[in-house]
Amino acid sequence: MLTHETQTEVREAMRELSRALIQRDAATVARLLDDDFTGFDASGVIVSKSQWLADLASGELAFHSIDADSIDLQVLDDAVRVHADLTFRARYSRSSYNGSFRCLGMFVRRDDSWKLLISKARVVPSI
Repeated sequence: MLTHETQTEVREAMRELSRALIQRDAATVARLLDDDFTGFDASGVIVSKSQWLADLASGELAFHSIDADSIDLQVLDDAVRVHADLTFRARYSRSSYNGSFRCLGMFVRRDDSWKLLISKARVVPSI
């Protein structure tokens, strides 16, 4: 069952991560990503925590805005599955990611805080 406290903590971690990505705050992003983090972007690129942080620091990865259209959370023991519809403007390497994305994430509880373990995004096609 999703407790109010868990929901509040995970939503705050998501907001903090979004702010840190936009501000290119690598220290905060590092704190909020699990050491075993794996990201799958909309083009199929798979990245580790160290690669994402290096790309953020170098400017290869740049988020300009991240807006949540809907967020659904489900608690699974010491993990929370997040399904979110997001609109963002971002650039990764030479690719632009501007528009609507359906995202799946998994936060895990580590050292009394929530950390993002897995993140997967796919483009929501325009109709």
